[in-house]
Amino acid sequence: MVAAIAHVWKKLGNTPAVCRKSYIHPQVIDAYLDGSLIRQINGEIDKALQARYEHLTPEESLVLAFLKPRLI
Repeated sequence: MVAAIAHVWKKLGNTPAVCRKSYIHPQVIDAYLDGSLIRQINGEIDKALQARYEHLTPEESLVLAFLKPRLI
């Protein structure tokens, strides 16, 4: 997690704290820490979602697929 945050803050030119608070959705951090992020990325990429959003990058599709079921 620290390496991922460092990668983002270096690209954006912010501090790690600002990056984590402002640019990384808290559910992404929680899911990474509890292991569900990796399970979802490895097993639940929906083909219909990819086709519907084919204009998105693969990374954007992954984030959308991850966050969509968590929206309440």
